[in-house]
Amino acid sequence: MGHDPFEVDSLLSHSGLQIGQLSMALLALELAGMVERLPGSRVQRVVGATGGALAG
Repeated sequence: MGHDPFEVDSLLSHSGLQIGQLSMALLALELAGMVERLPGSRVQRVVGATGGALAG
């Protein structure tokens, strides 16, 4: 996952995870300050954040 906003549905289809698993992973990353939720069901990696399950 780069720093550009990413739609959750697209992330879901690319990850192979179930929606519950992806939601839990995104929540953990959000609480860790690594991603932020955006309007329109999108997420974005926080500038300067490194590592984590969705980094790439």
